[in-house]
Amino acid sequence: MAESLLSESLIERGHYQIETFLLRYGDCYRELLDYAAIPVVITPELLNYLRVQFAPKLPWVAEVDLLLSDLCRLVGYEQYVLQSYVREVLLETLDTRLGKSELESAAKLLIGYVEQQKRHSQYLSDREIKRQRWSAMAFIDDLKPKVAQELIDEFGQAVGEGKAQGDLLEVVAITEQLSAQLREFPRLLDHARAVGKLLRDRTPDLAKRLTSLNRQLKQTPSNFPSIQEFEFEVATIVSDDRFDEQIQSPQELIAPEIQTPQIQLVPFNYQVAKIRVKEVQELRIGERSQKQKIEIVKTPRQWRQFVEQINDDLNLEMVYVPSGEFVMGAPEREKESLSRERPPHHVTVPAFLMGKYPITQAQYKAIMGTNPSRFKDKPDSDRRPVENVDWNEANEFCKRLSDRTGREYLLPSEAQWEYACRATPSLPISNYERDIIYPPFHFGETISTKVANYNGNESYGSVEKGERRGETTPVDYFGVANEFGLCDMHGNVWEWCLDTWHDNYEGAPTDGSARIELNKTLHPLRGSSWIDFPRFCRSASRLHYGRVFRDDFIGFRVLSHAPGLT
Repeated sequence: MAESLLSESLIERGHYQIETFLLRYGDCYRELLDYAAIPVVITPELLNYLRVQFAPKLPWVAEVDLLLSDLCRLVGYEQYVLQSYVREVLLETLDTRLGKSELESAAKLLIGYVEQQKRHSQYLSDREIKRQRWSAMAFIDDLKPKVAQELIDEFGQAVGEGKAQGDLLEVVAITEQLSAQLREFPRLLDHARAVGKLLRDRTPDLAKRLTSLNRQLKQTPSNFPSIQEFEFEVATIVSDDRFDEQIQSPQELIAPEIQTPQIQLVPFNYQVAKIRVKEVQELRIGERSQKQKIEIVKTPRQWRQFVEQINDDLNLEMVYVPSGEFVMGAPEREKESLSRERPPHHVTVPAFLMGKYPITQAQYKAIMGTNPSRFKDKPDSDRRPVENVDWNEANEFCKRLSDRTGREYLLPSEAQWEYACRATPSLPISNYERDIIYPPFHFGETISTKVANYNGNESYGSVEKGERRGETTPVDYFGVANEFGLCDMHGNVWEWCLDTWHDNYEGAPTDGSARIELNKTLHPLRGSSWIDFPRFCRSASRLHYGRVFRDDFIGFRVLSHAPGLT
């Protein structure tokens, strides 16, 4: 019999957090908590529907209490999930508490809700829709074999097509989320566990080992019963007029699926700059001194990007950032690092697209219709990053851009930002965080105003000081990028991140997701700016301001989780 894919310590943590939550709010919240465990992704509208439908005696504030608690975390625009260990604990006895018939009825309603979301939501990817549908189907005995078979096919497709490790990790994660519902398919769960271990251990001959595992899974005799059809009720969710259309009949479920616009990655050329530091001896009368000189080495590269057309004359270049793993944060030995950058911790990041540059004034005006920037009256203002933007406005830009393009755009998480900045998709030395040594900048051990815009009145290390420009520069002003092809990751403008602020990395996510607590109003920024000294430009450096704070050194860049990335 396959066991849970989660460790015993995490399961114990789930029990403790649930007990703490119920002690605070009362056992009457248990029913809402049970129904919230059925979907994988929870939206405020869906939670409202579940409360009204299945726990009508609870006040509406119960929805807020749950979403604000540490049982949930925010994963996207108005998208929440129960912590995986919390959800598994709830699912262990869900049949007993709700009854089989009631559970299947709720699952069928969820399937109807998912079908509605497929056509109307701009914030759920195809992968998320599929995950939500599998979650509901896995509560219905007759449909569990179909879910298991589709997951087997997902593993086979990811291995057979040689997709990136991030895609395989996603399938492992989905299987982990459904493990409590698919316990009667131990071969599938064992396979997911084995694949996850191979990926995490970076096993030699990985492709060969994965192919062998996949072949064994396919050759396993199947005792799946035949798939049966069933009728279900379509859930019509209406809250604060958020849905313009309502599903009127089950026949509408066979309407053609509206696909998320597909992406086409195209090559682009750029130059990577690295800074070499040389020790130089200077002889003077009666003394000898040691100085450091820098040499900037530029190397041509070619990578891939997606070009989003904003209007006839304006594009948004989104660079493909491959999946990988890194150690986030700075060790104590990194010069001028701070405690808020610790502890260093291992993070595995799925692939995504990130803006090649911070959002420019021209792009901001095209989407928002205004330009709040201080430096907007310069001849090259359209190419300069927009600044004087608060966190709320940056998120509103993402929402409007998503509405216009039909593709989800959002701010990056801190982990995604730092991973993209370092541009090192594999661990450089060992699997132990204490042994990982990254240079402070993607340029190397130091930084120069010849390749970045910051306050050069100070230097990092013993190298010479540089220029203080006193204002923003146009994006790509220096004509250099990091290994991924991203520009202006050090200096020019600080960039908002999606997370809420935490004083350190204790308890931080390890999957690249944003770390959010809804009762917090401070948010982190990354990258430093034209006004700051070089120590703040380090890849690990982080700062925070309130969500309505604005100034002429604050901007942002955007990220997209486009489906089908490899």
